[in-house]
Amino acid sequence: MHSSIMEARIQVLLESNWDNNSHQLGYGC
Repeated sequence: MHSSIMEARIQVLLESNWDNNSHQLGYGC
């Protein structure tokens, strides 16, 4: 039960990091 919450938080962190990296690299995904 808590594992799904952890996965969701990790996914959000990865998405936020990817957004920051994409903006820095110039990728407009």
